[in-house]
Amino acid sequence: MAREEDRLAEVQKENLRRQQAAVDHRESVKQQQVDEFYAREASAQPTPTQRENDLAKVGALNIDEKEDDGSEWQSDFDQRVMTARLSANNPYDTRAIEAGEESSGSEEESSPRRGRRRAASDE
Repeated sequence: MAREEDRLAEVQKENLRRQQAAVDHRESVKQQQVDEFYAREASAQPTPTQRENDLAKVGALNIDEKEDDGSEWQSDFDQRVMTARLSANNPYDTRAIEAGEESSGSEEESSPRRGRRRAASDE
């Protein structure tokens, strides 16, 4: 009996250690993502002022000679967004709703009926 209790206590300690490690890992990943976000934000340039827009409109600025604004390249952005959209990166179970999906039953069985119910005498 004492051995079972000792083993149970060991298992509980191990589970607690794993849970704490998982929480610490999630926290470190979150902090890394926050740091990356602020690094991207710090390197971005502000939007043009109204004066700069007006000068560009009348041709006083050469808009073809642009300096690198420090933002990420479009291909890097697209890859990051598409990677985030992969189903393997989604921790939640969701239903797939397709436009031409066949339903398991008839239309009347699967969808709720609209309008008021008929009176008992009408049926």
